[in-house]
Amino acid sequence: MDMEILPEGTPVPVNPVQVKLKPRPWLERWERQDLKGIANIEEYLKEKDRVRRELHKKPWEKFDLMLQYRKTIPIEDQNNVWDEVYTQLQNLQSSQKKMARKRTFSTPKTNLG
Repeated sequence: MDMEILPEGTPVPVNPVQVKLKPRPWLERWERQDLKGIANIEEYLKEKDRVRRELHKKPWEKFDLMLQYRKTIPIEDQNNVWDEVYTQLQNLQSSQKKMARKRTFSTPKTNLG
């Protein structure tokens, strides 16, 4: 497909074509994805599916700043963070192993009576 250069300020053309979905079983949960290009998805849904679709909607994600940050953080910054996390995790694991060894090698007490 060739690139079409539009003049600045013109709206982006949207493809109005809607496809027909074949009956179930589907490999994906198309009913949960809120797709605009499917014409007949409602005829294959039961009431249970409609309720579940409403339960799985996440309208707050477009306002979630941390989610956007995690998706856009550069790989160099990620590596720095993970290096720091890895060293702290190694220190924690080694201290936990030392504490476990101290607990297992306690000296036994003798009962002299």
